[in-house]
Amino acid sequence: MKFKTIRDDVIVKNVIKRSVFIGTIKYVSNLAEAEKCLKSLKVQYKDANHNPHAFRLTSGEYHYSDDGEPSGSAGLPIFNAIRRFDIYNVCIVVTRYFGGVKLGIPGLIEAYGKTAEFAINNAKIVEEKTTKTIEIVFPYSSFNYVNYVSNKFQAEVLKREFKDLGILVLKIDEDLLLDFTELLKKDNRISIRVVNF
Repeated sequence: MKFKTIRDDVIVKNVIKRSVFIGTIKYVSNLAEAEKCLKSLKVQYKDANHNPHAFRLTSGEYHYSDDGEPSGSAGLPIFNAIRRFDIYNVCIVVTRYFGGVKLGIPGLIEAYGKTAEFAINNAKIVEEKTTKTIEIVFPYSSFNYVNYVSNKFQAEVLKREFKDLGILVLKIDEDLLLDFTELLKKDNRISIRVVNF
């Protein structure tokens, strides 16, 4: 499956009625990376009044939080910006330093949403494909066949191990996974399993 995401992390700054909004967008590939991103930005901006955020992953996982702002005024507008641009595997935190002027709920919705959009607009959006990581275990006599199939499907080798049996850990385009495994299964001495890293 193809999806849009960002290539580089971006930080932008918006000043709205003396409040400073810092929008940070980062690429994350899984839930652990998203949680790490949120944790590190909360530490980095621990002196801020609020750190609302949102993330969305190709796995279907997503989350948004107002982080103490009125309900629906911060996290959801950030998440809506992610949805508008139809991007995945991103985490956005919009940090607010209160400037003394209350914005009201409509003002907060606009400020958080626009800062998230500002960050996305400044990021380079690219298209990627979802991948699966698989482990192949095989006898040495099957090495040439495994190598042939891996090259045919342009699988990326993540790990090679040769002991009693050969072990390859590969990353492959998710759309090709079924054809790839069907071809490998023609040699019944080869075992295949999808792994998560």
